[in-house]
Amino acid sequence: MKVSGILATVLLVVIIVSLLQSEPGFNGTTAGCSGSGCHTMLSGNVTATVLSSNQVQITVSGTTSRVAGELVNSSGVVVAVINSTTSNPFILTAPSGGTYTVNAGYKSPNLRWGTTTVNVVAAPVAPSVLNSNAISNSQINISWTDNSNNEDGFKIERKTTSSGTYSEIAQVGPNIATYNNIGLAGGTQYCYRIRSYNTAGNSTYSNESCNTTLPDLPNVPINLVASIIQSPLSVELVWTDNSTTEEGFIIEKETLTDAYVVLDTVSANTTTYQDLDVTFQTYNYRMKAFNITGSSEYSAVAQVSVPVELISFTANVITNKVNLIWKTATETNNSGFNVERKSLVDSEWNTLSFIKGFGTTTEPQSILLMMKTFLRENIFTD
Repeated sequence: MKVSGILATVLLVVIIVSLLQSEPGFNGTTAGCSGSGCHTMLSGNVTATVLSSNQVQITVSGTTSRVAGELVNSSGVVVAVINSTTSNPFILTAPSGGTYTVNAGYKSPNLRWGTTTVNVVAAPVAPSVLNSNAISNSQINISWTDNSNNEDGFKIERKTTSSGTYSEIAQVGPNIATYNNIGLAGGTQYCYRIRSYNTAGNSTYSNESCNTTLPDLPNVPINLVASIIQSPLSVELVWTDNSTTEEGFIIEKETLTDAYVVLDTVSANTTTYQDLDVTFQTYNYRMKAFNITGSSEYSAVAQVSVPVELISFTANVITNKVNLIWKTATETNNSGFNVERKSLVDSEWNTLSFIKGFGTTTEPQSILLMMKTFLRENIFTD
């Protein structure tokens, strides 16, 4: 009875060991098992296909039972193994690009092992140090560092503002590290990111870089009007600010004998200017708005003539009369002189008389007017 018990135990152990050995397995070593005729190499029994991300899909034909397989690098080192799986095909992942030997097989109905080779192309390394530079109101240039040596090119993605959604806008070839993005809207923020790619797939993304295009050119100012101011003698310019992107306005001035010169520059949103540097002649004024991008077109020209070059103006009291005498050196389109009067206690001037002018002349002229009260003259044109 004791001998029979021992035999039963031995038989049980043998059966368990036989069942364990019936499962194919590599255990980190090359395919095979002990004993003569334990396996037969059939090269057509295994196929392998490289997927993306260094993945190798392995198929063992001729079985529906458990299979096993391994990847062996060019140095003979097993770098990936699966000892038993019901998945067929199954996937092993190579640690990097290179040529690998694939060993795989099955046990039932007969132990069969096969081998093949695959060339794994690793996905490229991500580019870095992405920079963006606004060139104009419609162009941003980007540049980056190419960190890989096996990319097929780079995919460039862009979004509008930092809260937008990225979409691919272009692809460039390998070893290129710049891209000029044109046709953009002025004064708009754009963000960029890129990644390299090859047949194995895409790299991770680079850093994000955002920049804002320069503002659009400002609109031309309109409705420029030039008017004579009597005191102090000057020309007042008034215009309509027709833009929201200007940094200021450039005012230019021309006489009948001299070309346009810059008179002054005024800040944004200004709509008036007083030119104190005037004499008795005709002036043309024009202006344009400007910003960092450039200047608008010129406004329409506003012309004005200071009608009289006055030499002197005197008042002589004779009894209860006042003689008003004034002399002019030149007159330009002068219709005449408007004479106004007020008393010492009055605050308002009242028009008293109109004296016809001499039109346009370069000859000196004298005018005498006898009045009974305190007066002043007011020179004007049509």
